[in-house]
Amino acid sequence: MPIIQQSAVNINPGSLVQLAVSTSLIKITDKAMSRFSPAERKCWDKSEIHLDHLPYDEDYRYQMSNCLFEAAMQEAAGKCGCYPGYVWSSGSPCSGKSLHCFEQVFHNLGSYRNITDHGVQKTCLAACKDQLFSTTVSSSRYPGQESYNHRPAFCHMVRKLLLTCQENAQKNALEKRYPNLCEDVEDVMKAEACVDLWTYGGLGGNKTRVDAFEETVFRYMKDNVALVNIYMKEPYCEEIMQEINLTKISFIANIGGILGLCLGSSFITFMELFWYCLSPLGRLFKRSD
Repeated sequence: MPIIQQSAVNINPGSLVQLAVSTSLIKITDKAMSRFSPAERKCWDKSEIHLDHLPYDEDYRYQMSNCLFEAAMQEAAGKCGCYPGYVWSSGSPCSGKSLHCFEQVFHNLGSYRNITDHGVQKTCLAACKDQLFSTTVSSSRYPGQESYNHRPAFCHMVRKLLLTCQENAQKNALEKRYPNLCEDVEDVMKAEACVDLWTYGGLGGNKTRVDAFEETVFRYMKDNVALVNIYMKEPYCEEIMQEINLTKISFIANIGGILGLCLGSSFITFMELFWYCLSPLGRLFKRSD
């Protein structure tokens, strides 16, 4: 799904994010597919519509958002005459005014709802068969200052900082914002004081230095680290089945039931009425003979 800004979750450093995912399956019966046209059932099967820029053989699938993306791409290609290199490889990449034109088209994404599929205009509809994901997001501050140095995550971060300190360019950038951090990290790791849990070793037993080291690591984690837990919200999947609400047989049966209830009539009543209407004609033919 290329329209990331419509479905993305923003995660800030210094936060613990719980991301609960629920899934729904949308299906349609074969009878409903064959009886109704796409306009009547208000959905497309992937065999009925093709997206030029998101082909199925490249593991894209049809869904409403992808169709809107295709519509915007076709509009931009026709109006601006180019594709930007980061979206689609083209012999005429967007630049200058054409790039501004392309950005204006995508700024109004969703306004264009028609695509050209093999020369035929088609309107974007929902997918008849689809799998939808919905998310519930909650967040809190991370790390917790009272207990962060007693957790394995603290030593994970120290080991990561050791790798950063071994690269001169990264080390200079790191120490510009967090002075003396690399020196403390190297001393701690040499003393094997942070193999699994932080044992306060490697800093010469200097409490001031230990406190400063913990505070610096805490500030680094708050500025650069986010913890994300992604899990399925329910241990089941919701299935939505689209089917014909009223078949022809049910329609006839309902009419018969209503007539029988309201008028007290039945099929035999209609036969009697038909016979009653034909009786004068029969008598007329007898007289003529």
